[in-house]
Amino acid sequence: AAASPPGACAAPARPPPPKIRPRINTFNTKQARRARRVADVAKPYYVKFETPDDLVTSILEAVRVAKETGKVKKGTNEVTKSVERGTSRLVVIAEDVEPPEVVAHLPLICEEQNAAYAFVPSKHDLGKALGIDITAAAASVLEPGDNSTLDDLLALISKVRGGQAAP
Repeated sequence: AAASPPGACAAPARPPPPKIRPRINTFNTKQARRARRVADVAKPYYVKFETPDDLVTSILEAVRVAKETGKVKKGTNEVTKSVERGTSRLVVIAEDVEPPEVVAHLPLICEEQNAAYAFVPSKHDLGKALGIDITAAAASVLEPGDNSTLDDLLALISKVRGGQAAP
């Protein structure tokens, strides 16, 4: 091998690898569990009353039956239109909608139009009850179909709401 002339460098020096900084503002497992517990306890500001679990099951079943044999509207925009037109029998609103401003107006217009409404904890469950593969922030039952227990369900919802009038 030929010798390098004097004063010539053999190979350029590699720069040192970048220093890895510790992660900042990330959740560890314990913090994530605590955040989920806090999120379960804290309800969004638009939730006016707590719906019992057995009533949530009945509401989702009524939505499923109405979807199959009656008429339902899916999504915030269609629900808003049905309430404003006075055609809605029952409005179902999910509690875990992000951002909450998407559905925050629904309880207000339901009270204004004297329409029955209820909350369910999960938009995923509401989407499944509507027979769609994606989540649903809100749904409106226009015609109950084969569900003859809708009037009883509306009475229970009215009782849970604190006796406020609902059709």
